[in-house]
Amino acid sequence: MSKARPVPGPGWLTPLALPAYLLRGEHLLDRAFERYGEVFAFWAPGIGRVALMRDPALIGEVMTARLDPFDGRPTAAAWGPRSIFAQQGADHHRMRKLVLPLLGGRAVRRHREIVADVAGRTVDEFPAGKPFELLPLLWEALLEIALRSLLGLDRRRLEVWRPLVRELLNVALTEQLMVRFALRELGAIRLWPSARRLRARCVRLVRGEIARRHDGDTGDDILSLLMASRTAEGWRLNDEALVDQVLTMLLAGHTTTALGVAWAVERLVRHPSALHRLTAEALRGEDDRFATAVACETLRLRPSTSTVPLGVARERLTFGGYRVEPGTNLLVALRALHRHPRHFADPLDFRPERFLEGRPVPYSWLPFGTGPHVCVGRHFALLQISTFLHVVTRRVILSAADPRDEGMNRVAITHQPGRGCTVVAVPRGPITPPSSGGRSDA
Repeated sequence: MSKARPVPGPGWLTPLALPAYLLRGEHLLDRAFERYGEVFAFWAPGIGRVALMRDPALIGEVMTARLDPFDGRPTAAAWGPRSIFAQQGADHHRMRKLVLPLLGGRAVRRHREIVADVAGRTVDEFPAGKPFELLPLLWEALLEIALRSLLGLDRRRLEVWRPLVRELLNVALTEQLMVRFALRELGAIRLWPSARRLRARCVRLVRGEIARRHDGDTGDDILSLLMASRTAEGWRLNDEALVDQVLTMLLAGHTTTALGVAWAVERLVRHPSALHRLTAEALRGEDDRFATAVACETLRLRPSTSTVPLGVARERLTFGGYRVEPGTNLLVALRALHRHPRHFADPLDFRPERFLEGRPVPYSWLPFGTGPHVCVGRHFALLQISTFLHVVTRRVILSAADPRDEGMNRVAITHQPGRGCTVVAVPRGPITPPSSGGRSDA
């Protein structure tokens, strides 16, 4: 047997490492994979030594190893220490047993009416026949969906919640958070009074909702059901853990889903055959199979974030002929993984049909993560994206304001359409077949 060799890599242990990534982002990673192969190592500010991979086989090997939890999520400060993302071992397992039944494929269907209602009112705000940025409208729409589904808020309480949660989201999606996280050992997050006061105000609102339910004002919203849930052993979430779950669901779920809808529209208006097929499905009203395939293909080509953490090597670890030392952070490069030519034919093409033809190779499609910490809200996210797309295409005819691809803006840890998903919408008329097929310049 050949001896395992260290993971190759550029090092990047320089003061310019973080600015270089912020400026060049995914292109920097692409060139590194071209040079070093399926995995490479580097040093990242605020995280330490990282092994970044893009091959499903390597990811599968790593997932069988004993790993410690990854501690490199900048938004963790907003979630709180009792978030499902922060829990490990038996506590995490018990928490998932409570949450999963409320967010599974069948369970989330009860929220489809809320999604359709908000999507319809959002379409009413579209300026007919004039270019406009869709993404700002989606931020507001998906925030309302999250607040109503999670907390069952009426109109009056929505207006109290909106500005505070929006402000907390703005803090979580800034480069300031990235820099402060990198310097967290020096107290850059702990000594951030404005952010601490903002989170404290949101916590008070969540506690108020919990108190209302303790007083008997319950419904079928996710928080009410979660408060009533017990494991077979009688374990339940206390109020402190409930607060952190609410903030986690608001921050993590809202952002990914809003960007998912925006990127789906950005791709569809540049691929008329796919848009036509989606429109036909929406008008038939029979199912959402193709809309879900559009969502999956969008999340393949345009994942909302750069990486998925697998964990931290607890001991010296070997995989694929490589070795990493204890303490190495193991991450997946989503964009590179999802465009791997060995696992996706014509990987740059926007082809939703590929998700109707069979399941992807294991570990080749990971927009919601993998392993024990795979996102519990993935079914709800796909339902929101597919329902939103159906409502929009039933109501209006969409086109690109500019036929060129929008490109990507990197905002903190997210990837956003370069021009805010600028489109033109006109009231729907008769459907006509597209004059040309989709482009392949994803």
